[in-house]
Amino acid sequence: MALIKSDSKFNKSEKNVNVFCNSNKIHFFEFRTDNGIDVIVSQDKSRQIASTAFMYKVGSRDEKENQRGVAHLFEHLMFQGSQNIKKTEHFKYVQQVGGTTNAFTSADYTVYFEQVPSHFLETSFWLESDRLYTLNLTEENLQNQKDVVIEERMQNYVNAPYGMYFFKMIENLLKGSTYQHPTIGYDEDILNFSLSEALNFHNNYYRPDNLMISVCGDVDPEKVLKLVEAYFGKSKPGAVPDFDYGSTSELIETVTEELEDNVMHPALFVGYQMPGINEKTNIVADILFEILMNSTSSRLYKNLVYDKRKVLQLGGSLLSWQNCSVNLYKFYYNDINSRELILNTFDEEINKIANGNITPYELE
Repeated sequence: MALIKSDSKFNKSEKNVNVFCNSNKIHFFEFRTDNGIDVIVSQDKSRQIASTAFMYKVGSRDEKENQRGVAHLFEHLMFQGSQNIKKTEHFKYVQQVGGTTNAFTSADYTVYFEQVPSHFLETSFWLESDRLYTLNLTEENLQNQKDVVIEERMQNYVNAPYGMYFFKMIENLLKGSTYQHPTIGYDEDILNFSLSEALNFHNNYYRPDNLMISVCGDVDPEKVLKLVEAYFGKSKPGAVPDFDYGSTSELIETVTEELEDNVMHPALFVGYQMPGINEKTNIVADILFEILMNSTSSRLYKNLVYDKRKVLQLGGSLLSWQNCSVNLYKFYYNDINSRELILNTFDEEINKIANGNITPYELE
């Protein structure tokens, strides 16, 4: 996607992309540094704010068999201090200039982002550069963050109502690929992750040639290039380890599992295998989901909540990754005997669409 920089050190051919079928367009430039960093810059002078995202192309799909959850654990370790920044003070430096910062890990990548007043853009580059090159990896920091991640897993999944359904869904839907385990990982793997393995993980994946930087807002593209080269230009490119992501086994029949939990209402969760985000049909899957469920005017909401009054609440999402996706539908209801009616109604609506029963107005 990125271009090799030209003699002028910048790709001057401006690009744009439509947003939400609107006439407005986002204009952007892109370039690649000599040491392999892909950079995208979108200039918007309407507000004096700059947003940065530093994306390392490593996620839970890159984890070895006995290291499930390591990519997310490492996201936490990146906030534990470096040569010029004390433990957890990354937040302080950003907040002191009126900005915000955080991070997230997905199956495909790990992203660290800041939003600051545009005249403090260099602060973001200094912070990210410092923890890339001089991260403080110690046994104490590693153990501390293991405890934090395990507590996060307990709070958001194990002890949360209906919290474990997602684990079961991706295990069944994405079998055979490295996408089949949750990004949060498993307690046993997290607890056994050693300091030497942490250092090896950092050396393999946290380096400029595995980094993509996005800068948006009241910024000058030429200045962004200078900041990238000043703070990240000293590293030489290398080779990111090859990794076998496997391939998702095709489902040839419906898989059904029942989970007993201490919850107030029964719930039904339905999941489908979908093409990855690199496939054009992924967009079709997204539109299909919108028509079926993702608003109070959607087909299933109208049918099951308004008309039949069999469902208390419904929701869901299309979770898309590079090599695969899953479409999840969630139904919460009172009467356990309503399950078959919900499934039959769901199938009826899908068959209607498959047989061409969809209007241009609804599609628009």
